[in-house]
Amino acid sequence: MDSARVDRALRQYELALREWYLGGEWLALSHLWIASENLTKAVIRKVCADQGVSEEDLAHAYDVVTDDPKKPHWSDLLGARIRKAAIFEGDTGTYNTAKEASDGLEHGFLEFNKITANAVKCADKTFRYIRKTILSLLGLPEDIVTELLDIPPRDVQSDRKVIRGRLVGVAEDPADENSLYPLLEWNSAIESITREGEKFVHNAKERITVKTHPDVRFHMDRLELVGRLEAGEATRQFSDEDVAFEEFKTPSGPKLMDRAQVLIDGSLSAIGEAGYSLPGLLAFQLFGQGVASFQSARVLVGALQPVEALPSLRTLTLTAARFEQTAATDGPGLGLVLRMNLEWLEALGADQELVDERRREIVDAAERVGVTPAEVLPDPKDTVVYRSLGAEMAMAEGVTDGTYGALAQHLSTAAEGQTSFRVQLEPDSFTNLVSSAAVIAAMTLLRHARELLGWDIDGDAVDGLLVEASVLNEDAAKP
Repeated sequence: MDSARVDRALRQYELALREWYLGGEWLALSHLWIASENLTKAVIRKVCADQGVSEEDLAHAYDVVTDDPKKPHWSDLLGARIRKAAIFEGDTGTYNTAKEASDGLEHGFLEFNKITANAVKCADKTFRYIRKTILSLLGLPEDIVTELLDIPPRDVQSDRKVIRGRLVGVAEDPADENSLYPLLEWNSAIESITREGEKFVHNAKERITVKTHPDVRFHMDRLELVGRLEAGEATRQFSDEDVAFEEFKTPSGPKLMDRAQVLIDGSLSAIGEAGYSLPGLLAFQLFGQGVASFQSARVLVGALQPVEALPSLRTLTLTAARFEQTAATDGPGLGLVLRMNLEWLEALGADQELVDERRREIVDAAERVGVTPAEVLPDPKDTVVYRSLGAEMAMAEGVTDGTYGALAQHLSTAAEGQTSFRVQLEPDSFTNLVSSAAVIAAMTLLRHARELLGWDIDGDAVDGLLVEASVLNEDAAKP
């Protein structure tokens, strides 16, 4: 056996199998023709060995002249005749069609549609001829050869699912407000696989999410499966149980965050270049930290990562809690912010003389405007805003502590029991829970900063958005 040539032919056969899909027949045929060329010399040598003749004797048997000086390349002519007679088993139509397609592609004299038409006409038969020739050269037992010949090439790529339908409704723009076009998000899942002899049958479940304007819906007319049918195979039909439709509703939480950002931006522009004493400046810096935390949470929610937004939400809530304590009528006022700053200085671990010097500067500057540092820092968890977001704060602590409970929202279990990890989460009630909590904390922060620092901003708008966020938060928390 000419193992090197057979090996090359097997590699070409494998490549042809990879290209065996609707529209790829011409590529498959190209590899099959190369395989036939690789096998030709091996077949000639096998025939000569089996018949005990030389190649020249074999050429004479196929009416090939070997002693004409004007035609010195008689072996090439013998190869072509052996290829047609032995490999293609004398099937002149298939041989000529395949050869024309291969030559037309290689030398560029055929239009592509003609090459494709030839390939569609003869590729399946050529597959069998090449497979049969390889098996004959391998010298396998007859029963194995018979079994392998009965297995046709599998087209595993051509299945195409097509949904046809209409958009029904009236709207200036039929798309969802966050999309440029109406969308159908199509997810296919394999629920089970069964083997029937040499065939594997998979049962799929289709989940189609419709994303359109609230006043526009999608009416499905039919669902089609397009692909290559094998001999005797029935056309597959979809049943109602195979398809699940769901209407996508854009969560309200991210929209509330957008509105909250507008109010925050407006408050900052209204503040302008207002001057502050040292205690007021420290409070304003703390407010800035809260705003940065809100913006961080907003970006992560927009990136479909509300779980990762929880630590920023916790920082924002703690900042809002400090402002709630500072603005309380019986509270320490700006003295609480001074105490926070002083404790931060002590925790730095810097040279004690420098720390003492800086402490005196802060205390002296505060006393000049009648502000005394609070004796102790009250627990921020005792505030209204922190208690109202207790569940969110517990989840945030789980995320920052790296507990396994923080992963729960990322885990998804399919019908067959397989669990997967989702980095991004589709917007749902959890998105509303996190985003509404962020708006509650941000509006609480803004309201108390307005009271504490005397800002001229629209308090009714702040309170109104706070009420909306609280209603949404309660609704999102329901099981």
